[in-house]
Amino acid sequence: MQRIVEKARFLIIDDFSEFRLSVKYMLQRMGARQILQAATAEEALSIIKREPVDVLLCDYNLGDGQDGQQFLEELHHRQLMQPDTLFLMVTAETTAAKVMAAIEYQPDAYLTKPFTKEQLEQRLARLFARNLALRPIHAAIKEGDREAALQACDGVAENHPKYRLSALRLKTRLLEASGDLDAALATAEEATSIQPVLWAQVAIGRIQYGKGQVETALKTFVAAAETFPNQVSVLDWIARCQESLGAMEEAEAVLTKAANVSPKNVERQTLLARIAEQLQHHEIARRAYGRAIKEGQHSCMLTADHYRHFFDNSTELVKEKSARERTRLVEESERFFKELESQYRRQPAVLAANQLAMARLNAQSARSDQAHHYLEKVQHTLEQEDCELTEADAEYMHLTLDALGDMEGYDDQAKALTSLVDKALQRRHQQIGDHEEQARLVNEEGKRLVKDKQPLDALDKFLTAHKLNPTHPSYILNAVQVIYENSILKNDDKYRQLARDLLASVHLEKEDERHHKWNTFHAAFR
Repeated sequence: MQRIVEKARFLIIDDFSEFRLSVKYMLQRMGARQILQAATAEEALSIIKREPVDVLLCDYNLGDGQDGQQFLEELHHRQLMQPDTLFLMVTAETTAAKVMAAIEYQPDAYLTKPFTKEQLEQRLARLFARNLALRPIHAAIKEGDREAALQACDGVAENHPKYRLSALRLKTRLLEASGDLDAALATAEEATSIQPVLWAQVAIGRIQYGKGQVETALKTFVAAAETFPNQVSVLDWIARCQESLGAMEEAEAVLTKAANVSPKNVERQTLLARIAEQLQHHEIARRAYGRAIKEGQHSCMLTADHYRHFFDNSTELVKEKSARERTRLVEESERFFKELESQYRRQPAVLAANQLAMARLNAQSARSDQAHHYLEKVQHTLEQEDCELTEADAEYMHLTLDALGDMEGYDDQAKALTSLVDKALQRRHQQIGDHEEQARLVNEEGKRLVKDKQPLDALDKFLTAHKLNPTHPSYILNAVQVIYENSILKNDDKYRQLARDLLASVHLEKEDERHHKWNTFHAAFR
């Protein structure tokens, strides 16, 4: 234990320096030599990108900015943790919602303040012992050797009975990630035959869902919910199955229950809102989008679309509300719009769509002065040279302008803005056409530089091609391949992090012929 602690790199994340110093002193008494500190999630993220960390001790409350749960959420979402990195959530929180939020993202341990050196040492000893047993698996995963990792899983399961379930869990993940769903299902079922653990039951249902066996998956998740009644993440899966089977109202009811138990999960609130919208239950949809915005203000899962949907559902509601209720709905939307305007001030396409949504809301609320004010904002935004609309943006704005044009007093402005929307869409098409050809030529130049054994110059070309055409995955994969194939770059933390960031920005379906390459690189740079 002491030798492991001596070699491990710790990161303490808390906005109170006194607590950081207290934990640092505990770790030093245990023999730790490499102890880093961060006061915010942003500072911690910067450290993790720069250098590997073995153990993170993160407080739930981190002052302004992301909290501990949102920080862990981003680490998972951006795949910034090594397979053997340990995350210990530390908190003085006792409210059910915050405890559930912390547990949902599955930290390796959960420590309640105040705790002693002995309590911390005991918790770390258990986690280090598990990691020591799983080391062959983690090493193979880091090397990107899937077959070696699977063999190591079998070896650990046979030689370390205490950690057999942990090995089976990793094996299930590896098989599922590679698309071998039948083998993954058999492995998860093997785990449940040993012990009814939550992860295995969820994995079985998730794999069944992935195989198109939705009714069977629903039965699996319902059984899991009965076995683990406090695990609200199972309810999300029940709702997904119900949605796939067309049982929309049942899905909405299940998600409403889950969201009330653990409201901080932005994905859950978004799923609830989306289903409620389809049912035209605008009150529920508006509330869910609003909660996602309020609870997820610093979450990496929050997008500008959450605001627009909030404004649109408010518009549907004002049609049937009293003047007093209309005022309340509009005023809350105004507050949200100011937040959005501050966050997305450099993204004119986002601003234009949301400005138009606010114009329609005010028009529907009989606030013509405010509606015209927002329409003037839309005009100003659309006239900016850097305002380039996507097809989806343009379609939304056309539909909204059509609705405004049907209202008395807005027809002329709606027609003028429709023309500006078309111009902004054409601007994007022109830019894409120009950029695509430039990107293709730069990418070809990068390939020539690879043949000439000039990796840094080649990498620069591939990155330039990616910047010119961000939607083309091959340019990203070419850049990562340069790092992967050059040991000097691959072993440099700066380039390793660049590779991780690039890979995190790519989404490829398993059927895509490039998915295997992405999977290899992802395993190598985890």
